[in-house]
Amino acid sequence: YDDLTVREIWAPFGPQWAMGSVDAAAGTAYTKITKPYDDVVGVGLTGGGNIWFTSGDNLHWWPQPGNEDLKLTHDQASDTWRLTELDGTTTDFVKNAATKDWPVAVSTPPGTEAQARHVYSIVGGQSRLSRIIAPIEDGVDGWPGNAQACNPSSLSSLARGCEVLEVTYAVTTTATSSTVGDSVGQVSKITAHAWDPAASAMSATDVAREAASVILLRR
Repeated sequence: YDDLTVREIWAPFGPQWAMGSVDAAAGTAYTKITKPYDDVVGVGLTGGGNIWFTSGDNLHWWPQPGNEDLKLTHDQASDTWRLTELDGTTTDFVKNAATKDWPVAVSTPPGTEAQARHVYSIVGGQSRLSRIIAPIEDGVDGWPGNAQACNPSSLSSLARGCEVLEVTYAVTTTATSSTVGDSVGQVSKITAHAWDPAASAMSATDVAREAASVILLRR
């Protein structure tokens, strides 16, 4: 792999930032798994950097010193990874065919069936985190029988009881050297979808907006 490619795929806030998500319910703060060598894999951290694992037989993976409380396993049949923390929290990574790495798919708190799910979409060959679905209570939108609970094609039809963060990316650049605005391909806003008791309906509230300016260099 090369740093430029990784940066272009995983820098939706700009070249100095890494894309990740922190799941407060599960306590996970990982982004993806990369495998630069057959016997070396890196677990990307939301704050930047990696926790490295090595293997001598591609069956048992040993963490770098200081991270002995983490256990990494690889399911060769499905080509998925699972990271298990000391408290029982697990984080599953599923391979992205376009980027050849393994983004976070599901994080599971210890001792519960609740799951925070990370939904990715591929646009222009780039894998982008598009939704974070909070742990779902039994019975909400058919959960757990409905594997796609709280993940409809359109969030306008989101079921009551679902809580979803939606990540929206800019499709054009509106920022200039003198005006703050959007930058194409980067996050423009994050929207929280949840039940509003006052309105007795699902509501969408923008909870964060990203703005940038363009610096023009002249010789």
